[in-house]
Amino acid sequence: GVPTVVDAATLALDAMETFNEKKGENMDLPDYGEMKSLLDEDALNLFVTPKETDRIIDTVSTLIAYGLNLALHPGMDYDEMLALLA
Repeated sequence: GVPTVVDAATLALDAMETFNEKKGENMDLPDYGEMKSLLDEDALNLFVTPKETDRIIDTVSTLIAYGLNLALHPGMDYDEMLALLA
């Protein structure tokens, strides 16, 4: 399946890592379990949907379809697959 939600712990850690990289900081970051535990304590561990979800699903579903068709029909070339899926 294609993931359509992100939990707050992952989002928070990714934001902190990006901040570290952009600022050139070497701040010690909690691991995922620590962040999840911290957010769970305060009832802040929500699941959010990225705003570009529709675009992501469209792109990834097409990629999955291409991969499955090429795997299940080894004699099919790329142009034939495009014609089939058009």
